Amino acid sequence: MFTDTFSLTGVIVKEADDVYVAVCLELDVATQGRTVTEAKRKLLEAVTLDLEGALATRAPLWHSLPSDDNPLLTCPEKVVANFPIRVMA
Repeated sequence: MFTDTFSLTGVIVKEADDVYVAVCLELDVATQGRTVTEAKRKLLEAVTLDLEGALATRAPLWHSLPSDDNPLLTCPEKVVANFPIRVMA
């Protein structure tokens, strides 16, 4: 069985008290959590599922977040974390 390793970028934005939105810039996958740690964990799970689904169905892997929705560009003052995501799928 062949395994690919993907290196991606995660960003977490504080939207409100107890609401952290996490997004993967390269896949346009997002989720949220009540803490930064929860949001990060959920994003890793969502990214893994997205990649596994794309590989299983031979769908395009990359569907980047539009620049108009990129929090690093649109609301950098709300960004609380910017981190690498490494996924084996």
